[in-house]
Amino acid sequence: MKINKKQLKQQYKESKPPMGCFSLTCLPEGNRYIGSTKNLEAARNSLFFRLSVGALQNYPELQKHYTRFGEEQVTFSVLEALEYKEDVPSYDEELRTLKELYLERYADAKELLI
Repeated sequence: MKINKKQLKQQYKESKPPMGCFSLTCLPEGNRYIGSTKNLEAARNSLFFRLSVGALQNYPELQKHYTRFGEEQVTFSVLEALEYKEDVPSYDEELRTLKELYLERYADAKELLI
């Protein structure tokens, strides 16, 4: 079976992964971090990988909790997903606004920049 790399590349460019605002919470301590991204699944995978190898040094408190309690005690939750619209070239402003709204709603949460 021959793979058409050009076609796969085009399909990837046209794919629209779920985007939106998420929360990363350390359950035993109740610490919450809120972020936004254009690809929620990739953000989840990246964060948990970086935590598992001790590479999330920008957030030492989160890294410490992950190391202490383990992956089972850290949850990734989608707070709100944005829908794609044909007339919007970039969702940067919408994602930033959405994150700010959730940071206001959860006053004790910290911003997570990824």
